[in-house]
Amino acid sequence: MTIWNGARQRIHMQEVGTRDGLQVEAAFVPTADKIALVDTLSTAGMASRLQEVAALGVNVAISLNATTNAQRGVLMPAVNRLHPLSHLMAACRKYPLPPHRRLTFEYVLLGAVNDTE
Repeated sequence: MTIWNGARQRIHMQEVGTRDGLQVEAAFVPTADKIALVDTLSTAGMASRLQEVAALGVNVAISLNATTNAQRGVLMPAVNRLHPLSHLMAACRKYPLPPHRRLTFEYVLLGAVNDTE
């Protein structure tokens, strides 16, 4: 692996659409190097893709953002239509978690939208 500007200790990467946050920096970071640097991968909760993520051997943070399918369908309509909470939770229960790795859930609180249930 190539060390990118000596920053191996801690890097926060955020993938945004087809381009990612590191591609807008002064140097392009190859995909293989980014994967080697990743400690936690944050995902919108695509149940069918969790097995692919498992092969990376990283921590996984899944964005729920709602406690019901109805509410999640409003906040994340495309994701929830393809991957409703029941399918996502079933995939999480089957996720092959390596030793010293964790699967966590992210939840963004939006006042008067998803902060009461």
